[in-house]
Amino acid sequence: MFIFGRNILLGTLLGFTIRKSIKIILFLIGLLLIIIIVLSKYDILIIQWPQIQLFNNKIMVQYDFYQLLNRVYLWFSNSIPVTGSFGLEFVIGLKRG
Repeated sequence: MFIFGRNILLGTLLGFTIRKSIKIILFLIGLLLIIIIVLSKYDILIIQWPQIQLFNNKIMVQYDFYQLLNRVYLWFSNSIPVTGSFGLEFVIGLKRG
């Protein structure tokens, strides 16, 4: 019973925190993009897209994100009571946040 209650509390808190964090992060990303667009319009900033693409490919090969997501999925699928109580309250936390 304690595990069920703990998962409800953790799911709610995590959902609320993630929603607030996503709002702040998206605002900062939007502000950064506006600054980059203005600086590149006045030729103060020059973006070299091929170098950015090479860096992105290097990161995606070095850290296999698909394998990480697969491990998280397998953990959640093997613990159904945890997933149920945590998932439900995670969604409620996202809605309330």
